Amino acid sequence: MCYSIGSLNHLPALARRVLLVEDNPDTLRALTRLLTLDGYQVLPAPNVERALEQLVLQPDFVITDLMLPDGTGLDVLRRLRDREDFIPVAIYTGASDERVRDAAAAGAGAIFRKPLGLDDLRAWLKDPRQAHAQIA
Repeated sequence: MCYSIGSLNHLPALARRVLLVEDNPDTLRALTRLLTLDGYQVLPAPNVERALEQLVLQPDFVITDLMLPDGTGLDVLRRLRDREDFIPVAIYTGASDERVRDAAAAGAGAIFRKPLGLDDLRAWLKDPRQAHAQIA
């Protein structure tokens, strides 16, 4: 299934799947709960390997931590960019400015600094075409 950015806004939130890649179990659990309460179906992944496996479930969005135990969020982003369909990707990080520039150069749709602001994340999910990046 392939969605263009414009068609994403016509889907009900309940139909939207978010691939959430986070290695901290408490953060993964908290974000999963919050996104579920907002009406999203969350596909949780604690690492790059599991995230790549979850891609067969055709998420509408990907939200990934930058630093993961078996790679980085950039690995997920690069794999997505090799596909024909477009899936918006947001990366959040506490890493250095150099890593943030790497994420921007790799094509991240948004880059959020930790701690992750839920209002900013919700705004991005509502309209990923808008610039919601918090690149410092």
